[in-house]
Amino acid sequence: MCPIMRFANAVKEERNNAGITQHELAEKLNISAHHISGIENHHEKPSLDLFIGLIKEFGLCANNIIHPERKPEDKSNTDLFSRIIKCTQNESETICNLFNAFNYCRKIDPEPMPDG
Repeated sequence: MCPIMRFANAVKEERNNAGITQHELAEKLNISAHHISGIENHHEKPSLDLFIGLIKEFGLCANNIIHPERKPEDKSNTDLFSRIIKCTQNESETICNLFNAFNYCRKIDPEPMPDG
């Protein structure tokens, strides 16, 4: 399962655990309930700002969502998202563009990149 789908499932699970509706969550995040529904049902991808907002809202661990195969003691990316959260809007957009470019390349060449 791709990280975006894992994230969508985690958002839906955490929202249900918190006992709040999509509409209530959308109001907190200043977006539409339709957008929350689209994310939870894998029809839409969250922006980086929304991704960060949802992580903060539910106290999710982004590393666990993106790299569930890693053992808890693997700390190689522990501060990645704390650094992203502190980025300016321009820096966030650059990061998003890099992620999008990487995902595009992965669609063209799905072979994993070698470690090292």
